[in-house]
Amino acid sequence: MKRRKPCLALFAVALLFTACTGEDALTPSHADTDPFVVSAADNRPDTRLRRDFHDKNGSYLLFNDTLANGELLDNGYVMTAAENNIVYTYDYLSSFNEKQNAARFIEHDLLPHLGKRLRPFSFLLVSGIHRWTRNGTSFYQNYDESDTPQLVTGVRSTAIAMKSVPSDPEERKTYAQTLLKSILSNAIVLQSGGKVDAFKAVSKDAYGGLYDGPTPANEAENMSLMNAKGFISVHYSYGYPFFGAYPTVSEDVTAYVALALEATADAVETTYLSYPKIIEKYRLMTEVLNELGYIR
Repeated sequence: MKRRKPCLALFAVALLFTACTGEDALTPSHADTDPFVVSAADNRPDTRLRRDFHDKNGSYLLFNDTLANGELLDNGYVMTAAENNIVYTYDYLSSFNEKQNAARFIEHDLLPHLGKRLRPFSFLLVSGIHRWTRNGTSFYQNYDESDTPQLVTGVRSTAIAMKSVPSDPEERKTYAQTLLKSILSNAIVLQSGGKVDAFKAVSKDAYGGLYDGPTPANEAENMSLMNAKGFISVHYSYGYPFFGAYPTVSEDVTAYVALALEATADAVETTYLSYPKIIEKYRLMTEVLNELGYIR
């Protein structure tokens, strides 16, 4: 297994343009228009697998975060500048058999549920993912589970850590559902218009804000406060619930995607009978998933 190790000078100077790795560079092809494309003349097994995957599924397949033009695929970049201090490094899949099995997992367990609008532009399939936070010219980790995420979504790629995929069929199915929830949530957070805007509008004035009254005394009081504003989750800060703080858009969407996939309308209406905003947001989220092409 080859692992991309943090290179301080690299991170500080040119994260997007260079890679500190012993991996072979991807074969350049049409790099001026699409650095994800591989040469049609390249018949190495890895390249054929990547080319066939794209032809069949519409998403590009990567096993290395260095693109054909030498550019480093930066999944740390997101649309809000506040998040740009996050950097990801990867442990690569080392054998063709591992890469082939990883591609099969995506094709058999994830893609059948994702319509074209929900499919990532590319999949980066690796063994492991490591999350780093940039602080000036240095980088640090939190020494908790957030250091090794299962999935990371960037603007142009979704990276998945394949070493976490269980071998047991039932556990594998459950794990795929976990990944699907993350993929769906990330896609919806970046969407706008129609039912997506209608969903976000219900609790728009509360997102990321603080309750202006007394701080809730316990978890039950805090959740009641959240429910009244249409939330079914709480806001977390440094891994702990922040009493009196309303969830972010991302936290809210993630919670409702899970609810829409796991609960029936009757169950939601019974559980949240006293909270019409929650029932409305559940209905809107199910419509959003259908519109975007989620296939159950």
